[in-house]
Amino acid sequence: MDKEIEIENWKADYQRYLEELNEQLKAEGNEEARALYYGFYVIDGIEINLNPDVLFIGINPGKGGGEKQEKVKMFTGYKMSYLDYWYDKTYNYTSAIQTIEVLGKANFNEIEIKDLFNNHTVKTNLYSIITNNARGIKECLNLLTPQRFDEFHKKSCAFSVALINILKPKVVIFEGKSIWNCVIGDCFEQESGWNHQLNIGEFNSENPNILFLGYARRFSYIISNKEVLAEKIKTVLGNK
Repeated sequence: MDKEIEIENWKADYQRYLEELNEQLKAEGNEEARALYYGFYVIDGIEINLNPDVLFIGINPGKGGGEKQEKVKMFTGYKMSYLDYWYDKTYNYTSAIQTIEVLGKANFNEIEIKDLFNNHTVKTNLYSIITNNARGIKECLNLLTPQRFDEFHKKSCAFSVALINILKPKVVIFEGKSIWNCVIGDCFEQESGWNHQLNIGEFNSENPNILFLGYARRFSYIISNKEVLAEKIKTVLGNK
């Protein structure tokens, strides 16, 4: 099947599922659960690059000071948020700043990083629900019905794996050890592959040929060995 058609089907299926969940969260009688979430968004950007070099996967979207909209948005409606690093003088998105630092260590210059983010990257999250923090995801959903989070987790895994298999990026980067454990362990049912000395996860998929990398962070700061992480990224992306 054509990749563009596959993505359109993926988007339609995902949006349908999230719309149903969103309506349940907003329903009368679910005020306690409703108070814990702000809405949903899936892709950090205005479109899905169909042939990305990099797929970033985080745990869930940050609230970022946004208003409570209680809507499902497949896209944020603006360029990938990491690009604001160069255009917003008040920018304090630590994860982005740390990622740009690692890419610099991988010998990417500013123009190359901007091009990567603009044209060769997709950024998403395992969980598309917006909450104040990761703990709020389970708390919110299990207020609907017991074990509702487990169902959401399985669905989120299925949609994440499907996206990876459709896009076939050169490298998937998991933004945190917890998300690495979730996707590699639960979604792909693989051994962890986590190097505790370097604080880096690494798993090579042969079909399709994809490098999966994960890093550890604390308070959004990357605490993995940044130099080693940069070397692995540089090798797979073939940057000079």
